[in-house]
Amino acid sequence: MLSIAFGQSKYYVDNLSENVKRGLREKLRRGEWPGWAPLGYINDYKNHTIQSDPEKAPFVRKIFELYATGNYSLEELLREVHRWGLLGKVGKPVRKSSLASILRNPFYYGVMKFKGELFEASHPPLVSKKLFDKVQEVLEKKAKPVKKGKIKFAFTGLIKCGECKASITAERQKGHIYYRCTKKIVKCSQKFLREEALLEQINKAILKVFIDNETKDKMLGRLEKSSQEESKASSSQSRRVKEKLKEFDIKIERLIDLYIAKEISQEEYQRKKAKLLNEKTELQERLGEIEKISGGWLEPSKNFLTVCNQAGSVAWQGNSSAKRDFLKILGSNFILKDRNLLFCYTYPFHLVAKIDPKKNWLLRRDSNPRPGG
Repeated sequence: MLSIAFGQSKYYVDNLSENVKRGLREKLRRGEWPGWAPLGYINDYKNHTIQSDPEKAPFVRKIFELYATGNYSLEELLREVHRWGLLGKVGKPVRKSSLASILRNPFYYGVMKFKGELFEASHPPLVSKKLFDKVQEVLEKKAKPVKKGKIKFAFTGLIKCGECKASITAERQKGHIYYRCTKKIVKCSQKFLREEALLEQINKAILKVFIDNETKDKMLGRLEKSSQEESKASSSQSRRVKEKLKEFDIKIERLIDLYIAKEISQEEYQRKKAKLLNEKTELQERLGEIEKISGGWLEPSKNFLTVCNQAGSVAWQGNSSAKRDFLKILGSNFILKDRNLLFCYTYPFHLVAKIDPKKNWLLRRDSNPRPGG
């Protein structure tokens, strides 16, 4: 009798466990998070959903935006969060480990990760997939260990020697910083260059893409006018993207059927599903951009003009780190040869850099007048 009782108990426990797992799985498939909402969200127990926290959501969004700039370490960002007075879920100050978890959690761009598997979520995202990916790049970059006692110079690791292709290093001598070739590959004849002279060349290179406020406003006016003319074309783009989204839903359903039929392994299923969900999320963001503005080129064009307009303040301020980051946006293949900084402007910045700023280049006509297109 005791053996029978134990058998019945085990059956009840196993059956209960299976029902719980089935319930969790069903909630996840509906896009519902089966647990406490992370910081920035609140549980709506009445409707069994998760909503953004009107008080904390803006702060969480700001955490992503600040860290994406690359100008903050986790410790510096944590001090900033404490300055805001932002508290965690249990009413205690946010810890460094919690901050790192927030920055790595795909929940904030609309995808749930449960036991290594990604699920499409129904809650409103706080950040875009693009911003989340940028944060992951910064996290990966900052994860690399830095040698203790090593002085960090602004432009090392960016420039190569134009003669021997070795890296350019820097050293401080008598209160001045000098950049020179490491000469680790072969012996070369390149001489050192003082940082002041290098900064002068960098400022000139940045100012070549500078667009003043008046010109920027005129170009924005033309872009807005073109955007209105292309409103009809945007509707057809929106329709095509929606069709592709339906194709993604069909692919995900087929993948689930294959997994249930045991035709693919769990590892392969999770890998392929994560890829499909990420691609679908990016496509949904693209659809949102198309529906928000008249054409997909308008927002990148505005961003391009904003960057060009910011070139003036970057060149005139004394922040070397900001100049380095701006250079990486403007061009590539930076080399130092005969004490001259050489590099290639990337598209579309090269179109602005080759035009004489004294001329009224708004009157120029070419085959591709839009900066973003």
